Amino acid sequence: MALQTDATTPTKEQSALLLAYHRDQLSPCRKVTVEGYAAAHPAFAVVMARTYAESDASFAQLVQAKITWGQFATDSQQRVQAARGQIRQVQGQIQATLTDSHRYEVQQRQAAAAAFSQWAYQQQVLLQNQQMINAMGQPRMTNCQYVGTMLNCTSF
Repeated sequence: MALQTDATTPTKEQSALLLAYHRDQLSPCRKVTVEGYAAAHPAFAVVMARTYAESDASFAQLVQAKITWGQFATDSQQRVQAARGQIRQVQGQIQATLTDSHRYEVQQRQAAAAAFSQWAYQQQVLLQNQQMINAMGQPRMTNCQYVGTMLNCTSF
């Protein structure tokens, strides 16, 4: 809070130190952070890259003494809150996409299972029909034998 109410601007020496800090420490750290977010999901990297670009613009104004320490601190706090909100929004969008994707996959699997079941049933019907046709088209043999005056016949 004390920093947010500071109405002074950085001295030339402080500006030089801030630029060195930005170049040597802050920028490399941000690069690694953006790459890490990009590995998780590109939408996260977009949020962070935009936030860092806005931060750098504000940082440049601070170094040039165009804004006060208090303005920079207030802007930074607002950017952090906005970035957190955007990250939560991206997380929600990713979760919704995954949920929709999972729902779609389940529907497709159910449709495939139903199609396979119907196909298997039709294959059984065709097989039964083929067996009936084969049975009707097969020649029948009848063997007959006389035993005394009686005639016995067997068909197969």
